[in-house]
Amino acid sequence: MATSYNPCTATLLLFLIIPITTAVASFHLPSFDLSRPGPAHDCTAHAVEFDPLARAVRPLTVSTDTWCSSGSLLPDGTLVQTGGFNDGDRAVRFLSSCEDCDWVEDLDGLSARRWYATDHILPDGRVIVVGGRRQFSYEFVPKVAPADRTVFALPFLRAAKDAWENNLYPFVHLAPDGNLFIFANNKSVLLDYANHRVLKNFPDMPGGASRNYPSSGSSVLLPLMTFNRSASIMKAEVMVCGGAPPTSYSMASNGTFVPASSSCGRLAITEESPEWEMEEMPVGRVMGDMVLLPTGDVLIINGAARGTAGWGLGREPVLHPVLYKVGGIRSNESRGFEVLRPTTIPGFTIPPPG
Repeated sequence: MATSYNPCTATLLLFLIIPITTAVASFHLPSFDLSRPGPAHDCTAHAVEFDPLARAVRPLTVSTDTWCSSGSLLPDGTLVQTGGFNDGDRAVRFLSSCEDCDWVEDLDGLSARRWYATDHILPDGRVIVVGGRRQFSYEFVPKVAPADRTVFALPFLRAAKDAWENNLYPFVHLAPDGNLFIFANNKSVLLDYANHRVLKNFPDMPGGASRNYPSSGSSVLLPLMTFNRSASIMKAEVMVCGGAPPTSYSMASNGTFVPASSSCGRLAITEESPEWEMEEMPVGRVMGDMVLLPTGDVLIINGAARGTAGWGLGREPVLHPVLYKVGGIRSNESRGFEVLRPTTIPGFTIPPPG
C-alpha cells in the first residue's frame, strides 16, 4: 500500500505487525523527497509506527534508505527489514515489539547489495533473502557470525531475467518438506536451501505474461491438503495470478498502457512431474494482492487493469475484488471465480483482527 506523508512528501512502505503488538510500520523515502531532494536525514521522521486501534502515531528513527527493500517477521515478532537503495542496500534493520522500541540498524548486515529482493522466514528462525536487482544469489539473516559474508549462487534468477528484468521480488513459498518454491518471471524451481542445490526445475508458466516486478502479478500457497501426519504425502499447490506482458514497463514508459494479464495458474509442487493448470480471471490485474482467507478461499484484490508496476505506470484501478474458490475443501464444491461488489477505494490492507 502506498500513500503520502507531509512535510517532506514521499512514498511509504507499510508492514503490518500483528503477533505481539498491533501496529503498522511506515517508511519515508528520503531519496525522492520533493521539498528537500537527496538523502535528507534531518528532514522529518523517516519511519513511524501507527496503532490503528488507538489511532496513534509514534515517530521512529531509520537512517538508511529503505526504497524497494524487503522484510519478514522473526519468530519473536521482531520485524526484520533488509536492503534498499543507496546507503541502505546492505542494511539489515530490526524493530522489536514493545511500547518504546525503535529501529536498530546494521549498516553492513547483508553480504551483497539487495534491492527488490524477497525475504522469507525459515523453520529454524532465520530469514532467507532471495535475489534483488542484479543479484542472482541468496543469503541468510541474522548472521550467526558477523564475519560471515557468504552468499549462495542461484543461477535460476539470472535465467529468469529478461531485457526488462521481470525477475524482481520473486515469489517464495515454503513447501511441506522444508524446501523452498521460488518463482520469477515465468520460471520456478524447488530449492534445497540447506544443501544449496536446486532439486527440481518446473515447467515455465504458460500465458505469455511476466509475473514479477515490474510486471507484477501475485501468488499464494493454497491450503495444504493433508491425508495423515506424514508431510511426504501432503499435497501443496501454488497459485500465481495476473501480471503483464514482458514489454509492459517499456511500453508504459512511452505512454502505451497495455492490458494486464487475466490468467492464473495452479502448480502442484509436491507432485513428481506437475504441469500448470491454467484458468482465467474475470478481469486482468497487475499489482494485485492474493489473500488466503480462513475459509481456505483466496481473495484477489487491488491492482490495475493496464500498465505496469512502479513510477505511477498503472492505469484503470480494478475496483472489483474477486473471490476464488479453491475447490475440494468443502464437499462437492468446485473451483471458480466470483466477482464481488466493487469498492470505491483502489487500495486495501487487512486490519486486525482480520
